[in-house]
Amino acid sequence: MESIWSRRGLFIVGGRVIAGATLAAALESYAAADSGDTVDWRGLFSSKAEGGTGVVKQITGLAFANRRSLKLGSVVHSGEQIRVATGGTLAVSIQDGTLISMKQDTVLDFAPTAKKTGLLNLVAGALLTIMPTGNRYLVAGPTATIGIKGTVIFREVFAENVNTARAMEGRTAKLPGKGLKDYFCTCNGSVDYLRNTDKSLIVSDHAEHHNSFFLNPENPKLLEKFEMINHFDRDIKAAIELQDGPKHDSSFLKL
Repeated sequence: MESIWSRRGLFIVGGRVIAGATLAAALESYAAADSGDTVDWRGLFSSKAEGGTGVVKQITGLAFANRRSLKLGSVVHSGEQIRVATGGTLAVSIQDGTLISMKQDTVLDFAPTAKKTGLLNLVAGALLTIMPTGNRYLVAGPTATIGIKGTVIFREVFAENVNTARAMEGRTAKLPGKGLKDYFCTCNGSVDYLRNTDKSLIVSDHAEHHNSFFLNPENPKLLEKFEMINHFDRDIKAAIELQDGPKHDSSFLKL
């Protein structure tokens, strides 16, 4: 499905011309497409992502939205920057059913819309996202932007002084050399890896149960396979249970 803005201020979706007054309905229909569909990410996010809100569902320690201290039930607004202090954790339920879970030392630019789309820019730290099928989000980071099609994903931007991570079966994994610090896992569902500059497609990925990589900007194919680290099926199950509305299918989990 293809969508573009015309010079006359009309929105073109799948060959149909839609006036601005009916754009909201068009976006809802567009977002409801199957998660395997091709998405024109540049067209979908041609305007600033704004207007959405989230509610704090779980918090330990300290977390902030801009300079506001957050507590259970606090509302977070699109355009705010979320920060989780050392020793803290935070889970936020977005109005469209998306659930985002953050670990300590996470910095996230939070910009959902009111129409099942949004932009989450991970500046530092770790982000687990549980997203209903049909939602369309961009998860940005230092190496690439990931187009999320209704998916469970995990992304972590490691600090320069971090060289190890938790792996399966209680092991410690040594992070790769070459300065690779941007890690991404498609835990379940479909995603598109996009260039930060123009949001053009690098490669698409689909996983039933975890497909993990470090993102290497020096590699033309971007992705360097790595094991699952710092997130596990029990973490995903706990996040699914925090979702408002219909829960994501958890049958793919191996608990």
